[in-house]
Amino acid sequence: MNAKLIIGLFLGVVMVASTFIVVFTGLGVAQPRQAPQEESFEEAPLEGYFPTVTFKIPLSEGDSLTLRAVSQGPEGTRTAVNRVTVDSVGWPESGITLEVLEAGDPVATSTPQSGALATTMLALPLDMLDSESITIPVYIPPARGGLCMTLDQTGVGEGEFGEVVSYEGAAQVGDYAVTVELEYYTSTGLVSRVFIGIVGPEFSYSYTHELVEYEVSGEATEVSVEWACSGDGFSSNLTYVREGLALLQDGKLVYITPEEFREVLAGDAVFAVYSKACPFCHQDWSHLLKTSEEVDVPIVMVILGPMIGERESTAARLEMNKASVEGTPTLVFYVDGRIVDKLVGFTPWDYKVEKIREVYGG
Repeated sequence: MNAKLIIGLFLGVVMVASTFIVVFTGLGVAQPRQAPQEESFEEAPLEGYFPTVTFKIPLSEGDSLTLRAVSQGPEGTRTAVNRVTVDSVGWPESGITLEVLEAGDPVATSTPQSGALATTMLALPLDMLDSESITIPVYIPPARGGLCMTLDQTGVGEGEFGEVVSYEGAAQVGDYAVTVELEYYTSTGLVSRVFIGIVGPEFSYSYTHELVEYEVSGEATEVSVEWACSGDGFSSNLTYVREGLALLQDGKLVYITPEEFREVLAGDAVFAVYSKACPFCHQDWSHLLKTSEEVDVPIVMVILGPMIGERESTAARLEMNKASVEGTPTLVFYVDGRIVDKLVGFTPWDYKVEKIREVYGG
């Protein structure tokens, strides 16, 4: 299997984005620590790099939704009932306060991390309603990770509070097959049910929550945000980027095999090591994408996260060990397959470009 089982309670993974996290024995890989900064820079995403998108979300401050959550895994079935009160409406996450109303097992209580919850777990933007397909950020509680996915409409039916429209989607991430089902009420845009399942070589997990009660104003909130999300697993928010090995060219990710990964590093190349659990990596993400548009040297990267495949993880770890990578983000510079230098921690895109030209010329 491609990840070690981590036994015990999940007490919090430092990430930019979060949602309902089912607390049970989870999936994960040992993550390198956050890299120390080589120089002092203001740690901020590159403003204006992604397009500004406005969403009209059918939620407002003070709205309350009660959700029944069920998780299923090797430890059995666990349930919880939670009341979510919206503190602020945002995208891809909204600020919330959670009240646990019922937990069949304290270990199974579903809790949001840092008072945030993926908005798509509560409601869909009004401009997405009744679309044949939707591309949205999906948080995957069993793996404590996220993914941008395209879901296709599969039908119309009846729910407890009226007519519902159903969507389904699937993705392969490393060794894991991910399935998502989502239903929303046409009258309100509120999500009536979410099912998220992960099936791997030796285990499977699933998470479901259903809307059982709600008190909402009926008013929508407009949210403008720099945002990109595509069905192949790319996102402006690193939380929702697909784990794995990839070649970064002109701001686009092309996922590659371990064999292709090793082939690229046999020549002149930059090896970028990023983790979805690293705050500096989130801040640095847009700067790295911009860098790839300004240089000719190939940038090959590993995006570490709970669902990275075993072969991809092994290939990346071997190179990380060779380069003595101790934290993320780190850039490793290869010349004719030899490691000649490293750049550690958050760095602005122009600093990266200057360093790459220093190493490779041009």
